[in-house]
Amino acid sequence: MVAAPLLAETRNLDRLRRAQLTGPANCLTPVACRTARAALGWTQAKLAQKAHISIDSLQRLEHGTGKVHPNHIAALLNAL
Repeated sequence: MVAAPLLAETRNLDRLRRAQLTGPANCLTPVACRTARAALGWTQAKLAQKAHISIDSLQRLEHGTGKVHPNHIAALLNAL
């Protein structure tokens, strides 16, 4: 069946994409977040909406200022 290998490949690509977005502490880096958002053509408002977080949290992450809750980082990774 073709579907099983395709599903496995999709999962592998998803793992690779997440690995590329995360830094050494398994968190989303500011540069990676901005780059991924720009590649999708999304504004900060749209990404924040998709991730169900505040724009302020997203801006703190993208500017590297302040702390961002780990749940917010996970939500951003899921949205991206």
